[in-house]
Parts: sequence; C-alpha cells; structure tokens
Amino acid sequence: MIRLSDKIKVLVLLLAPFAVYAFASDTAEAQKDSRIEEISESVTSLGYGAYRNRKDLVLVTIPYSVTSIDKNAFFNCPNLLSISFDDDSGWYATQDPANWQKQTMGTRVDLSDPSANAAMFRSGRYYFYKVEEAW
Repeated sequence: MIRLSDKIKVLVLLLAPFAVYAFASDTAEAQKDSRIEEISESVTSLGYGAYRNRKDLVLVTIPYSVTSIDKNAFFNCPNLLSISFDDDSGWYATQDPANWQKQTMGTRVDLSDPSANAAMFRSGRYYFYKVEEAW
C-alpha cells in the first residue's frame, strides 16, 4: 500500500506515443520532453540552423504564424521523424535564396505528410515560404 502525506510531492506522468510530461503538485508548469518542439505562435520565421544538430529532436509542430523557413533549419537532426504544420497549404520551396527572400519562382510543395516533411527538412537543401491564398 502506498501512503501519501502532505509532505510528499506527487508526480504524475502522462505518457503519449512520443512524449512524457511531468506535472508536480507544487507547480502549474509541465516539464516538456526535449524530443518535442512546439514552436510559439509568435514566431513568424525559422532562421538558418534554428534547430540544426538537435540529435534529441523527434517531433515538431509548425504553427500557422510561421511563413518562412530558412535552409538548414532542421539540418542534421537524424532522429527527427515528424514535422507537422497547423496549415500546410500555400507553401513553396526553392534552392535560390534570392527567390526565397522575394517569395517568387518557388515550386509549390505538399506538406501534408509529417514523415515526408521531416525527411525533406533534414536534408537542408531548400528554403521554404508560404504565400497566402487569395479567395
């Protein structure tokens, strides 16, 4: 039988397929697993090498606010399995930095497959930008 007193802090672990969150009774903030990156919605661009060489990184979620991703943002992240986008429409890729900065002459890309995205971004070969679709 386990007895818990007022002096013992209870630690509850919630397990998800790739995540472990720890909640301590004396804090409202969860300690997030370093393998998961949830980019803040205040971020609009991911710069060159933003997550480069992160061997621990497995899952990334790109929020709607991000509209450009520099070459090598996720280069050499060998364990990166999934990059999902809150909005995967209207994205273009180019190997030319001038076209990336002007947001022209890119090739439209399908970013609906998180595992294919991870492979493409790990390569570090392309610059990505998002163009808002006109209705």
